[in-house]
Amino acid sequence: MDDIPAALYAFAQTTDFTNLQVSFGIVTFIVRRRLGLAYLSAHLAYSQASQESDLVTEAVSLWTTASSSFVTAADASAGSVAGTGNFNSTCPPLTGGSSRVSVAGALTWAGPPSVNGETIGSWIILSSRLYHLEGDQTYLDRAATSIAFVKAFLSNGTMIFDGYDYGTCALTQTSHTDSSGFFLQGLSAYYAYRSEPPTTEELDYVNELAASLILTPHWTDTNGINKENAITNSTQNISYKNPGGARKSILVEGLYQCFLTGLLNDTVKNLTEQYISVQYNAVRELANYTVPTINQPIYGPSWEKPALNLTDFNLPGQIAASQLFVTALGVGPSPASSDSSMRSRVRTGAVAGGVVGALTVVVVAILVGLYCRRRKRRARGYVSENDESRADPFYATNEQYPLSERDRSLSKHRHTPGLRPTPASGEGSVSSARALIGQDQGGDEGMVPVDASALQRLLLSVGGALSDLQRRRSRNGGDGSSITEGPPPDYEEGASRGH
Repeated sequence: MDDIPAALYAFAQTTDFTNLQVSFGIVTFIVRRRLGLAYLSAHLAYSQASQESDLVTEAVSLWTTASSSFVTAADASAGSVAGTGNFNSTCPPLTGGSSRVSVAGALTWAGPPSVNGETIGSWIILSSRLYHLEGDQTYLDRAATSIAFVKAFLSNGTMIFDGYDYGTCALTQTSHTDSSGFFLQGLSAYYAYRSEPPTTEELDYVNELAASLILTPHWTDTNGINKENAITNSTQNISYKNPGGARKSILVEGLYQCFLTGLLNDTVKNLTEQYISVQYNAVRELANYTVPTINQPIYGPSWEKPALNLTDFNLPGQIAASQLFVTALGVGPSPASSDSSMRSRVRTGAVAGGVVGALTVVVVAILVGLYCRRRKRRARGYVSENDESRADPFYATNEQYPLSERDRSLSKHRHTPGLRPTPASGEGSVSSARALIGQDQGGDEGMVPVDASALQRLLLSVGGALSDLQRRRSRNGGDGSSITEGPPPDYEEGASRGH
């Protein structure tokens, strides 16, 4: 039981967390926040381990180091933070208007005065969870300030954009699912641990954002499947290992966290359940493939088409599949839950949120195993032996998913011109969701019923395949250096994020 916490603790003892401006094979700069989430996840999953308190200590250390690039209200007034160039104290918000807003809450991600969505989103999650564990109001206050920054400068209410330069007040008008997913997870953690319940205005914002992120044609295809990082050319070399392949599952987890903590109204809750169901069916039916050297199913980065040309292990695709299968456990049927079982689910959700957050080669191998082993045990509490043969309601397939009426796409009148996803016509996203949810779902034709035991076997197969790869790399002396950087293939908007 202590092997995973021990490995994480040993990693902390041999790593300088104050100088993580290096690449662990996949990402740069943002690993500090992700590692903090990884340590908190291990703390929650292995609370009886001898290193349990050490894991929290390391998470606090990572947060403290990351906070050196946080812009406080005083920093914003001064227009400077140590290690960052001078910047504007205020900038015009995306929602328009003549009033400028303080840039307090920004968090530099790569030296210059700029911030990206995934960095500030994971910072909000880490701050909120540390507040829950440590009780220090500073954590929650900084999370709140960063949420206000995102709402003002990275969000138009229906999308979280990729980056913002508060030195020039310039927005990077690209968007990726992980930026939105991490922010949703951050909102969920913040409202779950804040003593005051969310206001009506705050709930309206969360619901509008969640529905819009599901319905946007920017990454949701007309069949309901997330098309980010999709394979669009069957003849190209798709032995593709860019970390973008794992982004989609972060959005799914963010939606699920909002669902789990009760932030979604009935309309958006139902839409979220259907969306997760569609992604589950898509990954199970279309993303899996086999390779001669690994005796387990492998999952590719594209959820829309069979992985015809993939010939080797794909780490981002495997991470995304494991995260999605774990999330899908939460929307399947379960016996009437007691208070204790609900607390267990919230605790497990926190674990899930941290694992994909640690997208580094060093930590991924540990955390995928954590997911599979802990979730396998927890899953037994959701489905009794007598119910094992009952089909889980992953009923929404790509034929049934209510996105065929693309004319009911989203629009939001308060958007700044040019900053919203391209809409088809004028209904708001939540009202569109309500209309679409009301469509007839009747008939079983084309459904893919899956029982709970099959889902658990899929989780085990994901972990088994990763273990096989680790053994092969260990024998061959591989270090994962073949993993390359760059934007997802056939991604149409903007330049690379600069990982």
